Amino acid sequence: SVLKLLNGEVPALPPLVVGVVDVRDVAIAHVRALRIDAAASQRFICVSESCFVEQFVDMLREAFPEYAHRLPRTVVNRGLVSFAAHM
Repeated sequence: SVLKLLNGEVPALPPLVVGVVDVRDVAIAHVRALRIDAAASQRFICVSESCFVEQFVDMLREAFPEYAHRLPRTVVNRGLVSFAAHM
């Protein structure tokens, strides 16, 4: 989670791509879903762009410079992640 990243609880970053969206756009999507009967009990994915986790952490570093020293810079090797997943 973002809070764990900012608190320095994440020692290294996974080699992942994440979806990013402005919370205001999510709020608009919620309001629209409430107004459309066909949206009841459905799930919607709100993403405005995708980026690698390290790019997302760079965004956090820029937005919250007071936490920059707590944010990880190391990305876990993709092969190591794959190996660990098969154990």
